[in-house]
Amino acid sequence: VYSVFCLFCLALVALAGTYAFALLGHFELSTRQILSLVVRLIFRNLPRSLLILAAFALVLNVTVAYPFLLLITPCGYALIVSLLMEGPLKKLIRVE
Repeated sequence: VYSVFCLFCLALVALAGTYAFALLGHFELSTRQILSLVVRLIFRNLPRSLLILAAFALVLNVTVAYPFLLLITPCGYALIVSLLMEGPLKKLIRVE
C-alpha cells in the first residue's frame, strides 16, 4: 500500500512540475495561482495527464535501457508534451 501511495505522489509531482513549467512560460502568476491552476489542469485533463505520465515512463525506460540516447529522448518527450498541452493552454489563454 505504501509503494502505491509513493508512486501516486511521484506521479503527481512529475505532472505538477510539467504543468507548472508550461504555465511559467506563458503567464506571469504568483505561486498560489500556479499551484491552483496546476491542480485544476491535472484533474480536468486527466486523460492527457495520464498520456504525459506514460510518455515520461517511456522516455525514462528507453533512456535507462539505451544510455546513448540520453541526448535524444528528452527532445522527444518535450515534443510529445508540448503537443499534448496545446489544447488546455489555448483554453487558458482565451480565458485570461
